[in-house]
Amino acid sequence: MILALDFYLKHSACGARDKGVISLSKLLNSLPTSKDPKDSARFRNPNGVALKLANFQAGLPEIIGTQLPHK
Repeated sequence: MILALDFYLKHSACGARDKGVISLSKLLNSLPTSKDPKDSARFRNPNGVALKLANFQAGLPEIIGTQLPHK
């Protein structure tokens, strides 16, 4: 979460095809974790990282119309 927030503060929200998002995804996947190895294709993939960056943006009140709905 801290690495994703640091990336967001430096680069804002980016798409899953952004080179920086892909690099961050690879870095996050290289860290030790207790995740299930069978789910490694989806765990911290570029799409998930980009979604997390968009979630940070959704919390900013000055950005209208780009937020995901809160459920």
